[in-house]
Amino acid sequence: MKNIFELRRLYFIGLFSSIIYPSLLIIILGKTPLKDVSFFYVSLIAFSSTIILEIMYLKVKNLLYKYYKLALSAGHSPLILGFLLSIIEKNYLYILIAFPVFLIIYLILIPVKSNEN
Repeated sequence: MKNIFELRRLYFIGLFSSIIYPSLLIIILGKTPLKDVSFFYVSLIAFSSTIILEIMYLKVKNLLYKYYKLALSAGHSPLILGFLLSIIEKNYLYILIAFPVFLIIYLILIPVKSNEN
């Protein structure tokens, strides 16, 4: 296993880089009225939460820290999808729907010290 401080550094870099998506969206869209959301797009964002299952599988098999950078990158996929859908539909609600999914994924990815010696 890598040094726990290195893993936490990567974790917080990934966590704080998530602020880029809403701020870019505010710059690109500016002031737009909220519209109804499409059920199909919301289900796409919900489907992106299947990454949670993949991360839990890696965690159970004790392979999470081996593929930690990949898991952190995959954790951003709901935000990227919400960002793109928000630009396409010109609606902020898609990124607001995707952000809690991203936070749940990153809560699972918190690096902890293992009891293995």
